[in-house]
Amino acid sequence: MQGIDQIVCSSISKDGAWIAYSDVHRVKLFHLNLDVPSLQKVACLPMQLGPTHHLVFSCDSSKLFLATDSCSVQVLLLDEIQPTLQHTFHAMENSILVLEADSSGTFVAAADAEGNVIVYNVNNFKVHCRLPTYASQPKAVAFSPHSPEIFVAYSDQMLYEYNLELKSYTDWSRSLHRCKIHHAWLRRRHKVTRVMYSATNPNIVFVYDVNMLCAIDKSKVRYKTFFSLKSNITLVLLCIYIAMTDTRFA
Repeated sequence: MQGIDQIVCSSISKDGAWIAYSDVHRVKLFHLNLDVPSLQKVACLPMQLGPTHHLVFSCDSSKLFLATDSCSVQVLLLDEIQPTLQHTFHAMENSILVLEADSSGTFVAAADAEGNVIVYNVNNFKVHCRLPTYASQPKAVAFSPHSPEIFVAYSDQMLYEYNLELKSYTDWSRSLHRCKIHHAWLRRRHKVTRVMYSATNPNIVFVYDVNMLCAIDKSKVRYKTFFSLKSNITLVLLCIYIAMTDTRFA
């Protein structure tokens, strides 16, 4: 619309009480009163908040995490009257591509265009760990709700899982990269856009892009040809992929 700045990113809190978005100039925050339905703009935002291209609420809806245009991560403590900027982490090397928060409210992960993934502790405002820098750009990040692990998908279709306590790749991740990933997976045209752990099964990770939904069962790693048709990508989900891309099923 004419006269309205383009919205760059937006987010809604898990409890539905907060809505945030950023245009090319500033962040705007709204609070929804659920008792007497009304939407109120929060006017007194900290002056240090600049334009942002990723916004993520904490799972308990008490904080808002922002990836700024200056490549830093900010932590905003929410309040209906006057939110507080709790901390600004040092800027990353390049533009932040992915921002993700864990379910416990302890960690937030940021991934930049240089292949860096940093996990911040938002309780003590320190860097918890840095994953080994990778040659390709991170495309998606997910925290496990079952264990202290983080899953990263890169633009070259490689997948890694990292243990946040041991600060090293998991046994599953090491096993994966000792094996040969099937060439059909590596040659896929579309990049992974999202990864997600199953809420009920710690061994299941969902990976998807614009055309495919895939379930990885980490308990069924094969030590010869990983990601072959008989490995842990099930035939049912491959059929879903075919159905989504074949015009005969449209």
